[in-house]
Amino acid sequence: MNISSHGLKPQAIALACTVALSTAYTPQLAANEAALEEILVTARNRVETLQDVPVTVSAFDQSELDRFGVVSLTDVGRLVPNMQIHSGGPGSGSSLKLRGVGTSTISAAFDPAVALNIDGVVLSSHRLIVAGQMDMRQIEVLKGPQSLYFGKSATAGVVSIHSNDPGDQFEMILRGEYAAEHDGTRLEAVVSGPITDTFGARLAIAGGETDELRENLNPTVKNKYRGEERSDARLTLRWDPTEDFSAKLKTTYSRHESDGPNTPYNINCPEPQMQQTNIASLGIVLPPGYYDCKMNEKMGAPDIPEGYLPAPGSSTFSDWNNGTPYTDQESLLTSLQLDWDINDSLALTSITAYLDLETDLAAGFDYAHGAGSSHAFNGYESLSQEFRLESNYSGSLNFSAGIYYADIEQALRTGQSAINFALVGLSDPITGNGYDWDKEHYLDTETWSAFAAFYWDITEDLELTVGVRYTDDEKEGEIRIPYMHAFLMASGFMPSGTVITEGVEFEDDSWNPEVSLNWHINEDVSTYLAYKTGYKAGGVDNSALPSAGLDSGAVADLIYESENGEGFELGIKSMLLDGTLRANASVYYYVYEDLQRQQFDGAALQYKTFNAGEVTTQGAEADLLWSTQVDGLDLRAAIAWTDAEYTGSTIDVTGVEQKGEPVSGSTDLAANFGAIYQASISDSWMWSLTGDARYNDGYALGGGYDQDSYWVYDASVSLYSSDNKYEIALIGRNLGDEFYAHTIAGRPFACQTDPAGGCAAENTIGTDGLVHTNQGREYILRFTYRL
Repeated sequence: MNISSHGLKPQAIALACTVALSTAYTPQLAANEAALEEILVTARNRVETLQDVPVTVSAFDQSELDRFGVVSLTDVGRLVPNMQIHSGGPGSGSSLKLRGVGTSTISAAFDPAVALNIDGVVLSSHRLIVAGQMDMRQIEVLKGPQSLYFGKSATAGVVSIHSNDPGDQFEMILRGEYAAEHDGTRLEAVVSGPITDTFGARLAIAGGETDELRENLNPTVKNKYRGEERSDARLTLRWDPTEDFSAKLKTTYSRHESDGPNTPYNINCPEPQMQQTNIASLGIVLPPGYYDCKMNEKMGAPDIPEGYLPAPGSSTFSDWNNGTPYTDQESLLTSLQLDWDINDSLALTSITAYLDLETDLAAGFDYAHGAGSSHAFNGYESLSQEFRLESNYSGSLNFSAGIYYADIEQALRTGQSAINFALVGLSDPITGNGYDWDKEHYLDTETWSAFAAFYWDITEDLELTVGVRYTDDEKEGEIRIPYMHAFLMASGFMPSGTVITEGVEFEDDSWNPEVSLNWHINEDVSTYLAYKTGYKAGGVDNSALPSAGLDSGAVADLIYESENGEGFELGIKSMLLDGTLRANASVYYYVYEDLQRQQFDGAALQYKTFNAGEVTTQGAEADLLWSTQVDGLDLRAAIAWTDAEYTGSTIDVTGVEQKGEPVSGSTDLAANFGAIYQASISDSWMWSLTGDARYNDGYALGGGYDQDSYWVYDASVSLYSSDNKYEIALIGRNLGDEFYAHTIAGRPFACQTDPAGGCAAENTIGTDGLVHTNQGREYILRFTYRL
């Protein structure tokens, strides 16, 4: 990979230099009681201060998460400029993007480009972003490749979540919320404390429901409004039998149920109304659907017509929920962390983790009449073990080393309609089924890796870090077609009972070095230069439909190659004005080869998996937090300039060359600005007021679609007792009710209207687009009691 062949844009250098000069030479003021608290992070799997670690990190503590009303990972995306977190449509995965780099939402088989790390456990499933989050101590967003410390699924960054542990005092928290805009309620309770001198426990539970997330304009559906229910529980047990040994067991259960797809979406209409639906295989054209073609919280999705369902009494009938769309996801994550201080200089950590994640759903994919209906089950089961050894010698050289192993089993079982025989009343004459086929795709993954990093204090103020991680991945799969409609078998489709094992496999390994130099200019200012690499394993896509004539010879089309990235980062961190101003900035330049991509080809009714030739992302970021001289007033700001584009040949599903085009979903400029003011009302009561504005300069969505620039405004006001025992807060999010698109793709079966009647063209540029959007305006009234 030729890094020197590309130059860092002058805008990035200018932004970083401006912030660097302003932070390095701002004069110090007299001592101030409002000095900012020190923030501790685990960006290198050991506790360090935010200002010392040579990594670009955005960290949010519990008070900030409460102030913003963060109860899920999708909420975190609002806090970091040019970060997107959203779910895909029914049956698909989810997406996290940082600095323009992320992973498609379509397939749940893809490893993420932004890894999730929950209480020290690295997880390779983005479906967990749907799970509720509660009783969080801190969230850290690490930017850029992090493969040295977090492994293969961290080519673009890491979102690290830390939940609270039992303390040495009894603690109880009771919280209730009501969301007026969507008729939602949420309750949360925490009980924590010591049971013996060496043993403590913490139990956190939360649950709630939202009855009116979206109004359905389709008059034929059973539910006029779509809503959701959540239930979450976490038990933490901590045992400290000696000063040198501790054990911590965490078990988290989460369940999310919704009336259909778990993400907001709309239909973008290039014509005055929603277009017709063309079932070309049967020569049938259906009238426009019921979407109003506006960016709002209304929809027009149908239930699944009765004719598409399995025969009554069959083993799969209940999976289709009698035609009513739904999503049901359950997850269980258990981890055991053992920490042993072998002596004053060596510490050993062991983390054993088990994840069981299951998602069940049924929905229609034409979003108009139920054509392309489907039921799907996604299963993900993972068992992992990690050992890390850390030194703390008094000399100038220390190290960190570890090994990691994971065994992952994935299953996708789905029944689908694509030909849509039910429209003409042609149920399977043998089984009585109205749908077209069942497909099952199984994939087993074994991953092991080892890393070592060495820390050399060249001088008292200069530290050099050199490290490398080796990773080996092996994936083996199997594709089964348990059932195929009799008429399709007669047309040459694979017969029922087909099993494909040949070619459903992938194997790769990678060495990923990292080097950083950290210089403490003085006690308040440090700067670092880092070279980083990232690796994300390839694999076998599980989304392909057997409608494409899938057989052993076509399996090669499902293989996608590993993704690799490398580049440089230069940063400066400073604590100024006698500790009341924290100002950090960085510039970066990374090149990714074989960036994993997936798109839906509406014309072929098939998912296409491929690797982008080369993507370059470069830019500059800065953030500051200032505890001002005005008593109780804090100001904060974060800005990100990003230039992410295809710099190598990449052909999309429509045959268009994307070289030189921007990466979809990545904006040139994004910024957050905010303030919080706190003051006393009396000796016993205080109040606070916060306001935040988020700006995005807009971005390309692909397929000729662009998202315009937009502003989003949040605010909150709270009244709380001086002892922090009682609090009542009103939180407003997206006060301007601004809607913007995360992604857009062609609506299956859509066709351009022919003025002479019928369809002029099907599933090409110019047809309806399925747009995944953000949530609209929210008002949340919250009451908290702490003991």
